[in-house]
This record gives sequence, C-alpha cells and structure tokens, in this order.
Amino acid sequence: MQFLRRKLRPIWYLNTLFNYQVQFLLLIILITAVQLFFVSRLEYAYDIEQLFPVNDPELKFYRDVSEKFALHKEMLILGVENKQGIFNKDFLHRLDSLTQKLGRHPLIETVNSPINQYYFVWAPFGDKKKFFIYPRDTSRYQQDSVFLHAYKDVASKFISRKNTAICCYLFLKEALDENSKDEMRSYVHQIIETIGFEKYYLYGDIYVRDSFIEDLQAEMFWLSGLSIIVILCILFFSFRSIWGVFVPILVVLITVVWTLGTMRIFGVSINLMTVLIPTIVSIISLSDVIHVMNRLSEQSGILKQEAIKIALKDVAVAILLTSITTGLGFATLAYSNIGPFIEFGVFMTIGVAYAYILAIFALPVFLNVLPYRDLEREQLRKHLYKKMQSVRGENLIFWIGLEKIQVRSFLHALHRFTQKKPNIILFFTSILLLLSFLGMSRLKIDSYLYDELSAKDPFSEALNFFENHFSGIRTFDLYLEVVDESKNLLDKDILEQVDRLENYLLEEYGLLDVYSIGTQVKRANRFFRRGDPASFVLPTDTSLLKTIRRELLQNQETLGLKAIMSENKREGRITGKLKDYGSSIMRSKNRQLLAFIANNIDPSLLKTKLTGHAQLLDKSNFLITYKLLYGLMFAIAVVCLLMGLLYRSFKIVVLALIPNILPLLMILGIIGWAEMGLKMSTSIIFTVVFGIAVDDTIHFLTRLNNELKKTSSLEEAIQTTYLSTGRAMIITSLILMFGFAVLLFSSFQSTFITGLLISLALVFALFADLMLLPVLLKRFYK
Repeated sequence: MQFLRRKLRPIWYLNTLFNYQVQFLLLIILITAVQLFFVSRLEYAYDIEQLFPVNDPELKFYRDVSEKFALHKEMLILGVENKQGIFNKDFLHRLDSLTQKLGRHPLIETVNSPINQYYFVWAPFGDKKKFFIYPRDTSRYQQDSVFLHAYKDVASKFISRKNTAICCYLFLKEALDENSKDEMRSYVHQIIETIGFEKYYLYGDIYVRDSFIEDLQAEMFWLSGLSIIVILCILFFSFRSIWGVFVPILVVLITVVWTLGTMRIFGVSINLMTVLIPTIVSIISLSDVIHVMNRLSEQSGILKQEAIKIALKDVAVAILLTSITTGLGFATLAYSNIGPFIEFGVFMTIGVAYAYILAIFALPVFLNVLPYRDLEREQLRKHLYKKMQSVRGENLIFWIGLEKIQVRSFLHALHRFTQKKPNIILFFTSILLLLSFLGMSRLKIDSYLYDELSAKDPFSEALNFFENHFSGIRTFDLYLEVVDESKNLLDKDILEQVDRLENYLLEEYGLLDVYSIGTQVKRANRFFRRGDPASFVLPTDTSLLKTIRRELLQNQETLGLKAIMSENKREGRITGKLKDYGSSIMRSKNRQLLAFIANNIDPSLLKTKLTGHAQLLDKSNFLITYKLLYGLMFAIAVVCLLMGLLYRSFKIVVLALIPNILPLLMILGIIGWAEMGLKMSTSIIFTVVFGIAVDDTIHFLTRLNNELKKTSSLEEAIQTTYLSTGRAMIITSLILMFGFAVLLFSSFQSTFITGLLISLALVFALFADLMLLPVLLKRFYK
C-alpha cells in the first residue's frame, strides 16, 4: 500500500499526458469510434432459462426430461371474457363464428374451443359422439353448464370457474417466425374486432418474448436518456458554465459507450439485468469526475496544469480505493451462478474500471485542452461577487465551483450538531437499528414468476387474466419412473400409485389442472361407462383395464401420450397448473408433497422427482439470495483488509465498517416491514449499496488521514475534513440518489424496487457518514 501511495501521490504520468495530449485524444477518439460500432450492433434477449443456475444438475435433468417426452405442438392461447356469462346465446354464436374463422388460417391446424369440444360414449353398435355445448338450443344451457363442469379435466382448460371467460387453443402447423407472427396477430385481432368481442388476450411464447424485448429496448433508451437529463441538470446547477457541463458529460458518455461496446465484443446481449448498466455506469462515472473537479475548484492563484496535478494528487488514491470497493461489490455478483447476474456483475466491474481510467487519465487532458476556466480570474470573480452581495444586502444564491455557500453553512450546522448532541445521534441510531432488527425478523425468501413486470404491462394483464379465470400460470412437473423393470406405468399397482399422487395434488397441493397417464386411463373408463362423470376413476375390472390399455397404446399418437409416457412405458410425468402462490409458499407445499410421497408412495414401485421451469426458478431465487449474501460478506472482508492495509489501524477499520453496515441493516428492515421478500431483485441491492456507500467513508477517512499529518488535534482534523470532503460527499450522494431515482420510472418492477431501495440506502449512508462517523471517531479513535 505504501508503494501505491508513492506511485500515485506525485501523479507522475500527467506531464507525459500533457506533452502528448493530441496523440492521446486521437487514441481516445479511435477507441470510442470502434466501441460505438459495436454498440450499434447490440442485441436484446429474453429467455426464461437464462435465470436458471449455470451447469446445475437439476437444470440438466429438466432438459433431459423435456427432450425425452415429446412436447405438444406449437400453439397460441386466446382468452375471451364476457362478464354477463358465457352461456348466453349471442356470446356462444359469436364464439362459434370465431372458432370457424380462426380455423381457416393456413397456419392453424386446429382450433380447440368450448364450442367444438365433444366426448364419445361407448355403445354396442358404435361409439356415440356428443358435444358439451349446443349453442343453438338455449333450453340446454343450464344442463350443459352443469355437465361440462362435472368433466373437471375438460372444464378447467376451457371454462372459467364462474362461467365468465373462455379459452381457445390454436394449434399451429409450424412455429411462427419473424414474418408470420405479426400477420397472425393482425389476423386474430381483425377477426375479434369483426365479430365484436370487446376484450381478448392472446398468449404465445413468441409474443411474450417480443413484448419483453420491446420493453427492454424502450427501457434502455428511456432510462439512459432520463439519466443523462438528470446529470445535465445536476452539472448545470453545480457549475453554471458550458464547459463545467460539457467536460463531465463527455467523460460519462465515453465510459458508457466503452462499457456497452465491450459487452457486444464478448457477445453479451441486453437483458433484464444488463439493461441497468448504462444508467448505473453513468452515475458512478460522474461520481469519480465530481471528486476530481471538486478538489480542482479549491485551487486558487496557480496555473491550470498545476491545479489539475494537485487535485489528482489529493484524490487519486481515494478514487482508486472507491473504484476497487465499488467494482468488488459488483464482481461478487459473478458468484451468483445465474447468467444475467454474472454478466451484469462482470461488465459493471469493467464499467467501474473504465470510469476510473477515464477520470484519472482522460479527464485531466480534457480539462487542460478545453477552456474550462482560468482559476485566477475565477478567484477575482468570487471576490467581486461577494462584495457586490454585501453591498446590495441581498440573500443571493451563489455557486462557487461545486460549492454552494448554503452548503457550507449547512455543513457548519451539521458539524456543530455532532459536537453538541452526540448522544441524540447515538440514541436515534439505536432506534433505527431496533426497528431494522424487528423488520428483519419478518424476512423471508419469496418471489413470483413474473413479479419483475409492472401491473400496467400488457403481458402482465394477460397473465392476470389466465391466473384469475383459469388454472393459473404456474406449471407443475413431477417426473415418474417405474423401479421394477418388469412393470410399466399401465400396470394396475403403478396406476394406483399415480392416482394417489393425482388426488393429493388436486385436493391438498393446490393443482387446478392435472394430466398424466392416470388421467387418460380414467377418461377411457368414463368412455366405457357411457360418459358418466362419476366414472372418472381407475377401473376396478381387470378385463376392462386390459381393454383400456390396448386402446390407449393403439391410439397413443392421437391421444398425445408421448408427452406423459416414454416409449418403454417405464418413465412418465404428471403435469398441471396452479396459481402462483410465491416461492415461499411453494417451498412449504413441496416439503409437504415430499413428505406425502415418503409416507404414501411405495419406493419399490415408483420413483419421483420434482422438476420444471417454475421449480428451477424457485431454486435459482433461493440460491442467488444466499450466494449474494455470502458475496457481500466476502466484499466486506476484502474492504476491511484494504482499509487495514491503508490506515494500519484495526480501530479505524471497525469504525469505518459501522456506518456502511447500518444502511444494509435498515434496507433489510424495510424489506421485512414491507413484506417484499428477499429475491433476486432485492438481494442484488446489498452488494451494490455496500460497494457504493463505502466510497464516501473512504474519501472522508483519506482526507482525515492527511489532515492528521498536519495537526495533532483530532477535533481540528475532523472539522477540516467535514467542511471540505463533506461538501463532495453531499453532492456525490445527491447525484447518486437522483441517478438511481431514475430507475423509479422503469416499467419493470424489479428495476423500480432496485432504484427505490438503493436511493433510500444512500440517504441512510449519507446520514451515517456525516452524523454517526464523526461521533464514533471522537469517542473511540484516539
């Protein structure tokens, strides 16, 4: 660390930079032009599997199961609502027309809707086909409604529980591509509009992806543009000069371009996490620039090059350390084992490095080349303005570089308060800690499948429709394997085990829709019992079971058995849907399910394993929460080590750590009180906040360390540090708070929460550094 000080303190490279500044600027321009080329080729990506753990055994198992069982054909789901009830003559006639017209599209193979669903009844002289709904016979509506709902395995797919909405399934001949997807959506919309349905919801994977990517693109430009506007406003009110705005914004823009260009070079796309990078990188870059320019504003009576050298000499070590701690906070996200989080952590770390390099190397050259200001003339202007203000007797607001007179007065008042009322500060801190711990007692790891979306998002509206009216949006998958090689899933004793599982899942677990080989056997039994709904049970007649088994195997292609039973008939799965109760409740349900299986399913007959993308997302959320918290502890340990090496005092390390742990505890308390739940979008906040919040502490202690070399009075050193570095701390904290507050305008719920909690944490961090830290230093540092 002493070597670091010796190298950085003289700022030995500045003379070389100033001598070759034209060549250096050309190099910057060339690199930026190349990076801009790559930025123009950035892509946007959405894939739910991105959120699964990388190289996880359960992910491999899920993919193996998905490949083993043939999936259903590509399809779209169309939902239509009629609040007056669907058993209405006009509505059913329009639904009949909709079903027929949709089926005429060349890409649509079949349309399954309530209006064309039928069942067969076995009869001695041939199977008899009957429809569930007869739209032209109004006298049957009540009877049809009761009978259809008695067929629970059918009704749950097509009719809402309150008879106010229906679902149609559009099975496609081939998957939609970039050309056909828009044409298909326009075709559906045109038919819906012609027939006269007021509201409809069209769901398909390709439309989900497009909607998400469109939101990402809008988010990228909206948030980036808004943060630039915020930065411009802050710079204008801080410097009140063209160059005072232009120079910092130039450094910020170059930093963002370099970061995004590097992302594209490594083939990384814009996703739910990396969309935040431009906004956060610009905020961090501006913070570094502000510290340099703030120190520069304190120089007077010397030439500009000398002033730049002195400013860099004073802040270089502090900026390096803050960049290391901030980068370390982001780097710990690579420990998450989740693709988008790894990418976000890695490229945010690279962005922080770029911000440091440009602030230390490019900013001095820009300030030297551009007519930023003449420091001697500036001092004269200050003197004349103060004199004019005293003569006119007006309470004018005057900006001196980054220093507003009112800021200095505010700092004086705060410092006096820390001197006179230290016990009040300690008491208030204790109350905050008590409330935080009470909130933390309410914490739980909890997330929902699509809780990153805003309630106003059209896709979110469609999800709510299917969640509230039908079987829910959460999928369920349970893998089945027959243990005894001499048996298969269609044997009676195995079917009984499967049926036991199905009944538990429907009655206790919460599934509203279930499908397995047992479902098909029960449907066949109902068919041979003349369609009696009460016959939807496993057959007790051995000869009938043999007949059913033969019929199922002969028609397995038509019945789609490949989706639930393997070719060797020894492997299968139970699938279904339920409401999205949240990962916390689902973990409890899964524990109860596993306990049921252990107590009621014979392990010598059937082996089971939970799988599916919802299960993997829950696991990802659980793992990432713990891993990010472990990463935070690692970051804290490394920061303590760096501070120990820098200040050579264990006491200083402890005193510096307290103000930076306090904001984290308070945010945990807020999450607990607000019942937000720990999840991916909230766990990431702690590493980010710690990495950024510790910056002000480092700047404060570095300046204090320098002042203690000039005076033996701790009180005097703290006061000087408070009134000089405190100004930069307030301004940079305001910049960071306003910068992260931009995220409050995001349409993604996770981004909104990130902006809200980080902004609050920065407020708490500023309080801890300006109020608590001086009190702790005076009491415990001698």
